Amino acid sequence: NIVLLLSIVMLLIPSSWFVKQKNKLLIIIGDYLHGVEQIIKKPKIFILISIFVTTRLFLISLIIFNCFSGLGTEISLLGAIFVSTTTSLLMIVNITPGGLGIRELIIGAISLSTGGTFEVGVLASAIMRGCSLVIHVFFGIPSLIYLKTIKII
Repeated sequence: NIVLLLSIVMLLIPSSWFVKQKNKLLIIIGDYLHGVEQIIKKPKIFILISIFVTTRLFLISLIIFNCFSGLGTEISLLGAIFVSTTTSLLMIVNITPGGLGIRELIIGAISLSTGGTFEVGVLASAIMRGCSLVIHVFFGIPSLIYLKTIKII
């Protein structure tokens, strides 16, 4: 209850109170509050980002579904959504440079725990890395061109 109350109270504090702070925690709180202010000021951007993230997770789910299906292992679309969400969340913390090997380990373990074999999970993850490279190029280059045209970068 206290955490919920503090979270709500923090939304009411202006981020200008935390400008040029020396303390790392206060800098993080100030950045968080600045982000919340930006969301409140521009809800259209928040909605677009939400749509982009949801679409990205769905595309990753389809890739995982196709990778496992192509290897002859049955996985439901809901299971693929679970795997894509889990791997995306676990990839936030970089244990190795670029997360190399971590996604393979996670998907292999999930494959093993759902009745498949570890090897199929690792192979599906390797195929997924190749497909992800294509998606990054397909969406990344047009996004960079768009950001360049509206002079954000």
